[in-house]
Amino acid sequence: EGNNGTVTTTVDGTPTANDQLDSVLGGSQLRFTARADRSFIFSHWLVNSVNKGSNAILTIAALGEPTEIEAVFESNTPYTATAVTAPVERGTISYTLYDIYGAAVETAEPMPEILTVYAGESITFTANVIPGSMVEQWQVNGTNDYTNRRTYNVEAITGDLQITAYLKAASSYAVHYGVASEPLGGSLSATSDRQPFVSNSILYGG
Repeated sequence: EGNNGTVTTTVDGTPTANDQLDSVLGGSQLRFTARADRSFIFSHWLVNSVNKGSNAILTIAALGEPTEIEAVFESNTPYTATAVTAPVERGTISYTLYDIYGAAVETAEPMPEILTVYAGESITFTANVIPGSMVEQWQVNGTNDYTNRRTYNVEAITGDLQITAYLKAASSYAVHYGVASEPLGGSLSATSDRQPFVSNSILYGG
């Protein structure tokens, strides 16, 4: 097992601790799975000092000789992410960061001035608006995205991120809903931002 990551092992399909591999029977099938720690990536396997490729899963179909396995990890490329609202008095930005495997790393509000992220990670930005405000558009590295979603996702980060959520006074709308009179026997409910509301309610856009 290399530094800056972990290796899990199965012997003939049975999970086996790495410190129990000194007495594996010949002919056994071994499968090794490498997982990098955050800020690192898996690079390659060394089997008896020979490079056996960069697939994160290494399989030895039938063990036939004493074998030394090493997983080699390398530093991942760091980037910076910044995210603000404009105007700032209309809301704040929170975020959820996911590692290169899709596992949540952290969720926080407000967004720090500068957040360190790594190549291949993903992040979801959320505009937390004050009552009476809504998202007008997002700007990502100078490019406008004309959507009024409160969340903005960036998958598989490949560079620095500069995010601005432009906010404006929210329009309000009357929302009517109900079930058809025929056939009878049904019901209908509704939520806005996960909060229930009744028909004929006035809701803010966004």
